[in-house]
Amino acid sequence: MRKSFLILAAFAGLFFVSCSNSDNGKDGSTDSTKVATTEDGAPQGARYGIKSGIVSFEQYDMMGVKITQTTYFDDYGKKESQEIISEMDMMGMKTKQHSMSIMADGYSINYQLENIVNGKDETKKTATKVKIEGNPFGSFDFSTFTDAIKEKYDYKEEGSETVAGVEGTKFSMTLDKTKANDRITGVMYKNIMLKTSMKMSGFAINLVAKSFEENATIPAGKFEIPAGYTIEEKK
Repeated sequence: MRKSFLILAAFAGLFFVSCSNSDNGKDGSTDSTKVATTEDGAPQGARYGIKSGIVSFEQYDMMGVKITQTTYFDDYGKKESQEIISEMDMMGMKTKQHSMSIMADGYSINYQLENIVNGKDETKKTATKVKIEGNPFGSFDFSTFTDAIKEKYDYKEEGSETVAGVEGTKFSMTLDKTKANDRITGVMYKNIMLKTSMKMSGFAINLVAKSFEENATIPAGKFEIPAGYTIEEKK
């Protein structure tokens, strides 16, 4: 069950689905989701409208598991990492897990920095590398949203909302039009997710940014595998 918690937490950070990069720049995207070359230097087809940033989210509780999540990105979203710390203390079990998920160069790399179970260190010095380029479930990318995709997921923009001191676009959408009540809602700023409310596999997540550092200097280590780790590449 703990694995399901962490998968869902990461899933919320990356959101839920990606569209093929072949959709980038196609006609049909609205101004709020299409990133063009602008005065802030974002190149045509960039994933985000900002070169770099750090989004720190409020801690949330998922059935007794306290989860803290931070997103780092650089090069307009070509490199991104999710840092997740989860802690649980229930039914005689106390755990703390600190993990990283990196997306860069068409790959997703996941590894643990810490995994403590009842005081015992069970951290595995293994990094799992999976190719996501061309994988529709690799990484969410609002910049690829065409009119056809918006129609498919019943995507709607619903005004604006300020989150972490930034005014973003409110939206809602659904993965299944036959389930009208199971809508995903959120707030994004230049395609960067600042707030997400969603349900998946019986779990609910409300992810809200508490701070957003725009054009931040990101430590290189946030996109690198630490020394001493074995890389396992999976198809």
